[in-house]
Amino acid sequence: MNLTAQQILLSLSTVLSILFFPYGLNFYVLMQKAQNYKLPKIKKWSKKPVTIQLPIFNEKYVVERLMKACIAIADHYGKNLVQILLLDDSTDETTEIVRKIAEKYKSLGYDVEVIHRFNREGFKAGALQNALKYTKHPFIAIFDADFVPPPDFLDKVMPYFEDEKLGIAQCRWTHLNRDYNATTKAIAIGYDGHHIVEQAGRTAANFLLNFNGSAGVLRRSALEEAGGWQSDTLAEDLDASYRMQLKGWKAIYLRDVTCPAEIPPTIPAVKRQQSRWARGSIRVFRKLFMDILKSKMLSFEQKIEALIHLSYYSVHPLMFSAFLIALIAAIFDIRLVNLTLLIKTMVTPSGAAPSTQSLNFIPYLKRFIDEAWNAAISMPHWIVLNIMIFFCAISMWIFYAYTLKLQGIKIKSQAKALASLALIGFGISLSNTIAVLQGLFGKTPGSFARTPKYRIEKVTDTWRDKKYQIGVNKMVFLEALLGLIGLTAIFKAFLNSNFGIIPILAVYVIAYFYVALLTKKEAAIKGSD
Repeated sequence: MNLTAQQILLSLSTVLSILFFPYGLNFYVLMQKAQNYKLPKIKKWSKKPVTIQLPIFNEKYVVERLMKACIAIADHYGKNLVQILLLDDSTDETTEIVRKIAEKYKSLGYDVEVIHRFNREGFKAGALQNALKYTKHPFIAIFDADFVPPPDFLDKVMPYFEDEKLGIAQCRWTHLNRDYNATTKAIAIGYDGHHIVEQAGRTAANFLLNFNGSAGVLRRSALEEAGGWQSDTLAEDLDASYRMQLKGWKAIYLRDVTCPAEIPPTIPAVKRQQSRWARGSIRVFRKLFMDILKSKMLSFEQKIEALIHLSYYSVHPLMFSAFLIALIAAIFDIRLVNLTLLIKTMVTPSGAAPSTQSLNFIPYLKRFIDEAWNAAISMPHWIVLNIMIFFCAISMWIFYAYTLKLQGIKIKSQAKALASLALIGFGISLSNTIAVLQGLFGKTPGSFARTPKYRIEKVTDTWRDKKYQIGVNKMVFLEALLGLIGLTAIFKAFLNSNFGIIPILAVYVIAYFYVALLTKKEAAIKGSD
């Protein structure tokens, strides 16, 4: 019976490794492609009028800062060439703040208009689609409320639209509060990996590129040809950008054009953001899967990369499944990672430990090699499985190390941030698994739960005395419960000398407790959002 159970779990582990493999391989592919990143040279260009759209929902702390930055853009680019639309869906005092800001700049001669909706139909996508009726110009720049675009943003981006087939230009996000705490330091590395390596790699390889929802410019005619903004997914930016490219429009990533923004400073905010992105992107995968496969414009390589890109958040259900397999193995004493061989080779053929005085380790090494070779011959699938696991496991670390290197940041200085990023990644595997399943099988796209912004710029700033804090929900109790179950399984594995499974379980246990404790610590007693 144990043998059958072992075979089942080993088979499941093998399947998981095979499913993980494309995502691990993709890190290496994009790193290699990013080395060839370069942009087309623009010889001459003429300024084209642009509408700046600012989607806002209850952003009292940051909306004025955003508006000042956009006015600076208008001054730099040309006051008569920029229209600013404040797309206000707010239900609190933000609406009055927005109204006063708009009146102030209107009186100074700027083309500013407030579009206030009394319902959030379609959420952000609905607000953006509704704004097209009020948009005067052929190009649309979009900034979320926590961004602070530089004054020369349009001067740096718009020259690329001399290419009449260019539909999207996405710029790099940088960070106003990178060094605020352990969470922001960790998430900054994650964001940088996506922007500095992934997006650059996709541009260099002519892969499909995603608009990140902010700090970018879209050609209005391309957007409308692709069907405009659609609210059947929470990732309206990813959806629209893919549909535009499936219509033949180009997308480009401008790595050297930066736009600073706030990183969520709390784990509850990070979890909310990641859950929304997970649910939204998987729903886009579900929506566009067949369109991508049937496309005659895309090469085989482009199709594979697009499907890996859209389905990336499925790694979280795979991670959670790996934890469940490890739990079962520990609780029922099933040996998936057998350390008996290693223990056996710690003694000489005579049964005693090799003498440190004689330093004669040759019998020890011979026995180890013989046993390892016999194991490889009898279980070649296990060797292949371990190679695949190792290959996938280190890909993420190499990827983020490469990201730091490109920025001139010493990896050693970011060791704690990398560890925190790993713990957050494992720790949110449960919440993101639920989000992925909802996106894949849910009948509705879900509710757009926005990421709260608190105007955190300096280490001395605080969010504790501000609105929009996220309350504790049942997820934190499930994460703590998983940590306790995992801890029990580790104790059981130790008693049964099933030592091989303990390191795997330990990573998840630490991660679930880390995320659960920070969630409880940083959450409001009652959510005010």
